[in-house]
Amino acid sequence: MTWELDWHVLAGTCSPKDLMEQIVVRSRSLSESEQKFIKAVRMRDSDAALKIFRQGRVDVNCFEDKHHWSAIHYAAGNGFIEVVRLLVDECGADLNLQAKGGYTALHYAAIQGYTQVVTFLLKTNKVQLDVADSKEQLTALHYAARHGHLDIVELLVQAGCNLRATDTDGLTAMDLCLALGRDDIADFLRIKILTA
Repeated sequence: MTWELDWHVLAGTCSPKDLMEQIVVRSRSLSESEQKFIKAVRMRDSDAALKIFRQGRVDVNCFEDKHHWSAIHYAAGNGFIEVVRLLVDECGADLNLQAKGGYTALHYAAIQGYTQVVTFLLKTNKVQLDVADSKEQLTALHYAARHGHLDIVELLVQAGCNLRATDTDGLTAMDLCLALGRDDIADFLRIKILTA
């Protein structure tokens, strides 16, 4: 089995206990219940997922081996708002859990343009806004801007994300928009940066 540690582990910004949790969680096989739980989430069957979870043999934050996503990644990345709500409100899913590549649920929802999911995640006040992926150091704001999701950019800015966060090339979300010709988003970000 192959797996990678989150970028903060490699950067040395997590404790030895957190490092051990990363190794244990990511290197074990899923139980039959966890496999059924992930499948129910992927099938958008919140009733079945909740039933399996309540049987008490499921780690809501377990990773599916094939894609290295947890249930919250599947739900957020597919816009399954009712399943996202269930995972957060009923199951206590970790919203800042990073999948392979350092992506969080907020990254996936921002990339895909799922405004309802992003709105819900931000309202929980549990999501870290400025987590960067481990490859290009892109935040959810970078991804929303790159993919032309002005509504999500507005939500992230309103929530207080770092407008000056840079990727591995030193580019902010506004810089990416200028390079991609997304002038509406670039203008919005420029005004927010100047008035911040």
